Parts: sequence; C-alpha cells; structure tokens
Amino acid sequence: TAFFYTDTYSGDALGSINIALVCAVAMVPEGLEAIVTLTYSYAVKVMASQNAIVRALPAVETLGSVTVICSDKTGTLTQNIMSLTAFVTSNARYKNNVDATDRVPVNFVRDDTYLASRAQHDMKKTGKDIVADGPNNPAGRRGHNPSNHFTVDSLHATDNPDEATANAALPPDDGFPVKNGESPSREWIQSALSCGVLCSKCVLGEGGGRAGEIGNPTELSILRASYFAGIDIEELKNDAPIVAEVPFSSDYKFMATVHEPAKVDNCPDGKYVCYVKGAPDR
Repeated sequence: TAFFYTDTYSGDALGSINIALVCAVAMVPEGLEAIVTLTYSYAVKVMASQNAIVRALPAVETLGSVTVICSDKTGTLTQNIMSLTAFVTSNARYKNNVDATDRVPVNFVRDDTYLASRAQHDMKKTGKDIVADGPNNPAGRRGHNPSNHFTVDSLHATDNPDEATANAALPPDDGFPVKNGESPSREWIQSALSCGVLCSKCVLGEGGGRAGEIGNPTELSILRASYFAGIDIEELKNDAPIVAEVPFSSDYKFMATVHEPAKVDNCPDGKYVCYVKGAPDR
C-alpha cells in the first residue's frame, strides 16, 4: 500500500488516516472469501485423487515442513520410544508390562519362557565359552579375515528332534524369589534395578511420560520401568547420593558412579557402593 501526502491535507492528521484506511480496504477484493474457498476446494480435490485427504489442515502443514523421516529396516514408522520389556537374572526372567499406567510391582511377572529361545548349538554355552572354542570351521567367509572368523557347521546341536527338544528344556523353577507367573515385591525389584537408576544422570518425564525427560533413551527406559513398578526415583537417589563418577566413554564402554551407602545396602562404615553399567565384555 502506498500513501501520497500533499499540501492539500497539511495539518489534517485525521483526514490523512481516513484516506490511508480507504486505500487499504479498496485493495482487498470483495470476492476474496470466495476465491479462497474455491482454492481450498480445488486443493482437496487434488489431494483426494492421491488418497491423501486429512481432517486437520495443520497436520498437512506440519508434514510439509518435515525434512527427514526415520524408519527401521522394514520401512515402518515406530513410536520412537525405547522400553524395558524384561530383565534377566541368574535363575529367572521377568517380563515387564510396557503399557502399564499403574505404579505397582505386578507390572513385572516372572516368565522363564519369555525371550528364552536360543540357537541349539549355544544352548548350554556362555559367550566366553563360545569365543574360547575358537573358529570351528577353517574356511572363512569371502572378504573376512580367517583369524577373526567364528562359525558353526550347523545351527542344531543334533539331528534328532527329540534330543534337541530335551537340550532346549528350561531350568527347573526354584521358586526364588517367586514362582513362575508371580510378581516379585517392590523391594526386590528396587534392589534389582537400583543400579540402572542410580548409575544414571537422566531425568524422567512428568508422571513417567516423555514430556520433560532428559537423557539417554536406554537409561530412561530403565527409569520408566522402575517408576511404574512403584519405586520412588527421587527418594532412591537422595538416599544414596553420588560422590564420584566415571562418565561413559566409547573407549571403555561403561559408566560408573560411587555412592554413599543407603540403609538397605548394609554397607560397613566408611565404605562406599559403586554401580557400573555398560558392555559386559568390559
């Protein structure tokens, strides 16, 4: 909009404002509303031909500003939420209800069959034993250094299906701390997950959600599982404050924190408790 000032209206500010408003209104066509409506209608028609009609226009505007879409190897979109689905002890497996909304210990249930399937040739071997066995096939794969090549001749320990089934049998249920299908107490879960909670500098979101959370997704998943098991995260950290820390590094692949002992640790006077998390081979 351009406004030309002349001596005709010298000293008459109100007249100048009136002329400016008249010019501004005159530049907007009376059919603007109809033009906008027709334009949107045509745009919806084009989108319909591409099977892309949406109810909320802001959703299209947001999608139009997207520059990168991340998907997994199958090409599908995920929720971008990492969750602790289970944890394994020396004698049992505990399945976690990742969809839980109540903060109760029953979110963890002992299920020794959960994620228990393994290749038959490794069923009774530890990772250390497998590496110690060395390469059992002298012919390395094409493009690989034979000195670092570890293979198996068969994915099955035996050709006898009955024998393979027997080898795959789970260890007997010892009933400690609970039997299969039962949930451990909150105190036991806290003792099992306290290392993951205390050896962390992450901040959980409000109400255990993602809003306001700060930190590594893996560590946050442990905090979230502990939170919904009924553990008071802040109280646990206050009872065992950090006195020293070894930050995580990709060189040594672990993080360690030293804490003042909590009452439940039964630690001798003058001693500290150290929690370490990271790659098991380090």
